[in-house]
Amino acid sequence: MTRRGFNRIELGCVALIIGVLVLALVPAVLKVRRAADRAKCQSHLKQLALTHHNSAANHGGRLPTAAVPHPTLPPDGRLSWYVSILPYCEQQALHARFDLAAGWDALANRGPAAAPLQWFRCAAVKPVTADCHYVGVAGVGADSPDLPEGDPRAGALGHDRRRPLDQVGFPDGTSNTLLLADDGREPGPWARGGFSTVGGVDPAAGPPNRLHPADRDRGSATPAALADGAVRLFAADTDPAVWAALATAAGGESVPPD
Repeated sequence: MTRRGFNRIELGCVALIIGVLVLALVPAVLKVRRAADRAKCQSHLKQLALTHHNSAANHGGRLPTAAVPHPTLPPDGRLSWYVSILPYCEQQALHARFDLAAGWDALANRGPAAAPLQWFRCAAVKPVTADCHYVGVAGVGADSPDLPEGDPRAGALGHDRRRPLDQVGFPDGTSNTLLLADDGREPGPWARGGFSTVGGVDPAAGPPNRLHPADRDRGSATPAALADGAVRLFAADTDPAVWAALATAAGGESVPPD
């Protein structure tokens, strides 16, 4: 019996069928990949929230300041809260390399500040660099990181605030107050204080905005950590008023249960 091979037309048909199948599978593969990346981001935020709780437990029950205290440097010249929490996320050796009395970009700090820490970044963004995608939520308004603790627009973190992690510090409740959120901007250095690592919600902008992205290929939902340590996904069409209400620690706003 003579074995007949495929002719060019038949091979072309097979290639066409395979191509169609691959194209049909691409959206499903991308959907699964986005879901996996989003799950990793939620895990990263959970770990960061827990380190804030561990830090508070070792500092009189108070959260870290958003920028490491310094007598002369402005917040964006200081080290960030990421540096403060390093000892509580198994990075004691890296923390020991920082000169806490110097600026984030001082010569002594350039080496440790350049360390790429994968869980400070969105899993969907490659390659891993010394940037961060998660920022502390300071409240409502661009000036919220500098507001005093008792201001109704002030949130969980602030440049020089050390808010108690209890009902006194969070009259709205830790389960109704944002602590950290995925940032939709271009990422900034994780070791740098100021705008790079903390910011306020702009309710006038609505979603997407700086702390409420629904952008690029990072998915349509924003993962965020609440002050009680829980992590939630917020849809792109979340009411800006709800997002702003969650940004404050003592605003007294009403937040829908869902």
